[in-house]
Amino acid sequence: EAQLLFGDGLAYGIESMLSKKHGNLSGWLSYTYSRSLFTISGINNGNPYPSYGDRPHDISLFLSYKINPRLELSGNFIYMTGSPFTSPTAFYYHENIQVPIYFKRNNDRLPDYHRLDMALNWNLRKKEGKFKHELILSVYNLYGRKNPVAIHFNKVETSSGQLVTPYNFYSTPELIPTQFYIYQMIPSISY
Repeated sequence: EAQLLFGDGLAYGIESMLSKKHGNLSGWLSYTYSRSLFTISGINNGNPYPSYGDRPHDISLFLSYKINPRLELSGNFIYMTGSPFTSPTAFYYHENIQVPIYFKRNNDRLPDYHRLDMALNWNLRKKEGKFKHELILSVYNLYGRKNPVAIHFNKVETSSGQLVTPYNFYSTPELIPTQFYIYQMIPSISY
């Protein structure tokens, strides 16, 4: 209990949505502006700071087009402001080890997140019946955007793909960001 700090949170926002439900072309467009801030004594000198979930802008667009009664093409585009994170603002040396200094909590943001997903749905059932058969060809993140989920500082990638910290203790401190992402484009087929 003595290690936990408690404080106040403030969240606010507005959301809007336009949709089209009829016809061969249907879909929706939504936009959300929201903020999520914490104020905790003992963190960030008691000043408000954005929570990890603070993503002020969120835009989603979904479109679906019926090519014919059995074939439908759909697309989904998502854009969000990058998540906040704490990046070092300075360094000092202690026993030849470079130590980062963090001045403010969540003082930086990951790059904005966006992707486009596409799908082609093919209804294999020609007549009304007891069972429904559908083949779905889809691609998650069609244009292969590398959406980072984390950033490592002062690590470089070796030729084998490993992230390591440079060990020249006598060089001038340099902030080297390396982005970490999970996956790019993922095609799939489902029945």
